[in-house]
Order: sequence, then structure tokens, then C-alpha cells
Amino acid sequence: MKEQTFSGYSKLITEIIKSRYKIYTVDEYINDKPQNGAVILRHDVDVNAQQALKLARLEKGLGIKSTYYFRCIPKVYNESIMKSIREMGFEVGYHYETLDKSYGDFPKAIQLFKDELQSFRKVIPVKTVCAHGNVVRNKHYSGSNYDIFQFDPNLLVECSLSAEAYLTMHAPPLVYISDSIERTKNFRSVDELIGEIELSDNKDMSYYMLFHPCLWANGTINSFQISTKKIIYHNLTKALELFRKKARSSQKIRTKEKQCTSDF
Repeated sequence: MKEQTFSGYSKLITEIIKSRYKIYTVDEYINDKPQNGAVILRHDVDVNAQQALKLARLEKGLGIKSTYYFRCIPKVYNESIMKSIREMGFEVGYHYETLDKSYGDFPKAIQLFKDELQSFRKVIPVKTVCAHGNVVRNKHYSGSNYDIFQFDPNLLVECSLSAEAYLTMHAPPLVYISDSIERTKNFRSVDELIGEIELSDNKDMSYYMLFHPCLWANGTINSFQISTKKIIYHNLTKALELFRKKARSSQKIRTKEKQCTSDF
């Protein structure tokens, strides 16, 4: 979306509040179970913990709370920042990617999930978790990180978790909005999204909004940096997908050749 700046974000949140939607963290939504008029506000902290702290301070000034999911990688896992965001009243959770890290080995991925979750809980209480979708990683497994919960249906209970941010958000129906580059379809700009909020009736619908702090600019220089990274990321994603298609096509040809050879 265009206008992804801190000032644009402030305008969006102000309109949500003005339109009398109630903003929830993921855990609050799961516990309160509102039937309509809700906005679940979630942030995936993928690459820049410092930017997440800046956005949390902005939200604090606007009088709202949201959920921040941090990845367990060196450049994101920042105990001081996670504690600071938690102390401001926000929910902080674990943004796991253990199936990617384990290259599709489910038992290994589940054990790593438990180990990393324990590391988070030594710093902050974690009630909900959220799968990271890494389209750039050349996976040995083509599914999603949250498939570990299908492999072990009792994992949420075993780990004393109230929700997985994708799998547990199924009722009532939610309008899902994301700023992810490969998923943003309905809104070309922040102003368009604000227009949608203005026209909507909060008695009949609820929204599930995902915004990545690293994609929202705080100043002109930061805006240029983010725009450049988006272009690089988009081109890298397209190149990787093309590579994967060629690899799958080559594999099919080799399989057919092998079948033909076995017929003689």
C-alpha cells in the first residue's frame, strides 16, 4: 500500500477509533469472543525490532494495544525491546518458523518450537504464537510452519497456549487485511483503507489487520530505505519462484524419463 508511514498509520488508527471499532490483541480477542465491531491488530516483527518499539510507542500515544510477534533470530530477538513493549501493556508473542529451520522434519521442528518458546518465556509471558511465512527460504518442505499443529493436535494445550494466530481466528468471519507485499490486493493506499473503515458498519463486521513495522516509514530517509527493500524483496521472490517452477518442471521430466526407461 502507498502512504505506509507513521503519520498514515496514525490517521488509520484514529479513524478506527472514531468509527467505534474496539481494538483487540490476539489473546484478548480469543478470550472475549466479540461477535462484531472488532479490530484485531497484529504486528509480525520480521527484521527490525527497533522499528517495532517505535510503532508501539506511537500506538501507546494513541491509547491502543496490539500484539507483536518476534522471530527467534539474532537480529530480531531483542530481550530489552520485547520487555519494553510488554511493559507498555502490549501482548508480545513468539513468531515461530521451526519447520523451515528443521527442513520439514516434524519431530525436530516441534522440539525446537518448545525450546524456543521456553527461551521467550524466560523473558516475557507468551500466551499466543504465530507462524512466520518465509517465501524466500529455499525450503525442503513446501507447506506452512503452522503445520506442526496438525502433526501434533495437542501442541497448543501441551505448551499452555491460548491461540495460534492463523489457526484459531476462524469465528466469527473476519475481514483479513495485510500489508504483506505478496498479499496486499484490496487496498492500493492507506487512504483507501481509511475510506473502507469510514463506510463500514461495525455492527456487522470485524477486521483482522496484520501490519509489519519494518514496512512503515518514520521519516523521508526511512521511507526511501523501505521502498528500496520492497523492490529488492519483490524481485528476489519472483526470481526464487521462477527457479522453483523450473526445478519442479525438471523433476517431472526426469520422472517421466525414468518411467519410460523402466518400461523397456
